[in-house]
Amino acid sequence: MAKNLSLKGNLDSPIIVWNRTVAKAQKLRERPVDCRIAESVADAVSNSDIVFSCLANDEATIAVFEEAFKVDVTGKLFVSCETITPELSEKLAGIAANKGAGFVSMPGKSI
Repeated sequence: MAKNLSLKGNLDSPIIVWNRTVAKAQKLRERPVDCRIAESVADAVSNSDIVFSCLANDEATIAVFEEAFKVDVTGKLFVSCETITPELSEKLAGIAANKGAGFVSMPGKSI
């Protein structure tokens, strides 16, 4: 996703990438991706207008979004690509709305 956004997204600035495993984020630099590696969730969210997330499960999603919602998210859009419970998705959407942010659930299909 980051590669395609970088190459075809007509972006004004590089994509900001954060991963719980730093080495995975740094692998993007081996590809033709214009990106900046964020040092933390807060760093990534603070410097982004649209925040895509793709996390492993409910627990990982809760942990990352708890950090994300600690910064000012007013006007930001969260696009959640996790396959999480509907209840968690609704909870995150509610928190985002209360903080002035948008939230879209766009789960991927597990194979």
